[in-house]
Amino acid sequence: SPNLDEILRDVPRITEPGSLRSIHGAASERLYAARSLLMSIPNSIAVWRDSRSDYLCTHQSVQVKRLCGSSISFTTGGRTGKKNQKVSPHKITRADCDILAVISPTGVVWVVPTDFIVSCPNKSKAVSKLDKYREAWSYLL
Repeated sequence: SPNLDEILRDVPRITEPGSLRSIHGAASERLYAARSLLMSIPNSIAVWRDSRSDYLCTHQSVQVKRLCGSSISFTTGGRTGKKNQKVSPHKITRADCDILAVISPTGVVWVVPTDFIVSCPNKSKAVSKLDKYREAWSYLL
């Protein structure tokens, strides 16, 4: 069985390029999972790390993003790293997910249906314009 040194050898160091972004992304996904369970959202399960969505929730796929600044980005892709192939950034479509869940550092969640994103002409929208989707967990039921 592996010892702690062998396990930690593969853990990225926080000083490596992209590590802090990766850590924030992983933390946001776990915070979303905890919040969805507390909201009694059934069967939120994590999917394979290289899939287009982050969670499956009953019959919907969910992509989780961390809120950075005062607007929510409707783009996905552009991830690179040792284990990820480069994916060109693009606006989220139904092929990517059914729901975009955006979580703030304080734990507030915006639950945005992909149908809204597709109908929106812009690649981002101010958080202040998305109050309808703030804590809108009913979209996942």
